[in-house]
Amino acid sequence: MNSLLDLIFAFKVMIGSIQAADSLVDYVNVLAGTSNTYELSTGGATPLMGRPFGFNHWSVQTEPDHATVRYFNPASRSFYG
Repeated sequence: MNSLLDLIFAFKVMIGSIQAADSLVDYVNVLAGTSNTYELSTGGATPLMGRPFGFNHWSVQTEPDHATVRYFNPASRSFYG
């Protein structure tokens, strides 16, 4: 009986200490892995948008045509297209 009360007490303490996240969106960074240079390049991630199981994907183009090898620069303040 005593162990049951200890278990209930521990459960209440555990539930009371859990705080709800403000918003799951706060934990998402769509630009993660996109800021790379040639020296640090590990494949480079590009933020894409597409339908589930889709064939085509879309991305923002931040550099003009043929300006650089990479058409996406996360530090850019404008986009093309």
